[in-house]
Amino acid sequence: MSVPEERKESEDTEAVRYQTGKNPKRQIVGLHNRDAGEQFENIIKAACDFYRDNGIAEIDKTPEPMRALYPMENRKFVACFTKRAQPDFKGCLDGGRCVCFEAKHTEQDRIKSEAVTEEQENVLDRYSARNAECFVVVSFGFFSFYRIPWGVWKNMKRIYGRKYLTPQDATQYKIKFKCGILDFLGKAELRQEVEKTRGINANKGAT
Repeated sequence: MSVPEERKESEDTEAVRYQTGKNPKRQIVGLHNRDAGEQFENIIKAACDFYRDNGIAEIDKTPEPMRALYPMENRKFVACFTKRAQPDFKGCLDGGRCVCFEAKHTEQDRIKSEAVTEEQENVLDRYSARNAECFVVVSFGFFSFYRIPWGVWKNMKRIYGRKYLTPQDATQYKIKFKCGILDFLGKAELRQEVEKTRGINANKGAT
């Protein structure tokens, strides 16, 4: 499985974040988790590109609320977050319905409801109340992927009797890689039809 390169907002700058007074081992684990999260977001961005190219949806990554503090060498800079992050992706489906969702990756065999922050929960609640399509896309170790409806995630305790989900709990919400994309909207079959049509047209041109 290949992972597309991240689209950078600027090719010449890179935000450098660091924390002082923290346990070094925990910082290393935190960096690993952040890198895995960014890799997962890149996979979703590739799917968003596919949906855009095929007129299915217009979905973009929500910019992180960040402010530069001071510059460093090699066109890098130290930055801090100016407010709590919102859900990762927002956009519009073909037909006009809004979509808003969060992406979560874990290396564990379960994911806790608290993985969605209070601010993200509030935004998802507001979008859901206005009939937007809201959900959480979850990766378990890059081996299995799930699209959990926001109403299910929010009521995890009531539905499952606990505040975490396992892959076994989410079987009915499983999504697959199809035709090279993580098809969280269930639309990858369109690529098969497009490629099939192209093949037919190519054969006609050769005769």
